[in-house]
Amino acid sequence: MNISSLLTKATNDKLTKGELQFVADVAALRNHDSYKATLILGRSYATAYRNILESLLQSPSDPMLARGAVYALCQCWDETEKFLPELIAFCQGVAWDEENDVRLISLSCGGEYLRKNWNQELAGVLAKVAENESDEIVRNSARTAIARAMGLDHSQIPPPLRLLKGSPLEIDDAMKGFMHRIVANYA
Repeated sequence: MNISSLLTKATNDKLTKGELQFVADVAALRNHDSYKATLILGRSYATAYRNILESLLQSPSDPMLARGAVYALCQCWDETEKFLPELIAFCQGVAWDEENDVRLISLSCGGEYLRKNWNQELAGVLAKVAENESDEIVRNSARTAIARAMGLDHSQIPPPLRLLKGSPLEIDDAMKGFMHRIVANYA
């Protein structure tokens, strides 16, 4: 079996039990194909292999594995609530995520989570990153996550790289509303 072809298949079709077992085995190996395997497990909603994905959340030697695990567990399976402590830590940044791979997906998942569920600690972390982060891509990713949390549709939000040219009014308004909500929840 070929992991790349299974990734394509998982996007458009259902995998067999044998294929899913193969993918889970590849994910557990922590090799060059393991990141794709995490994506497949997420897209296939293969919750029987949750333990493998959970074990990949702490992958200092290969942050892309942690990125894939966050994607599967939080974005695909909508289980952010169970992993809030990890997600909050990743949004703040962890030393071993030198290229911010895990941080960027975590910011995105945090915004989606806050869209439906308020968590003051997560909201405060997103706000702090959006206001104080020196890396513009990370800062703009937090601003995008906040815009999503405040109800903006993806079509209303430019990608983080385009935000480098300036923030549209919709993002500024979302930031103001978000900050007001944080303050109101402290009161």
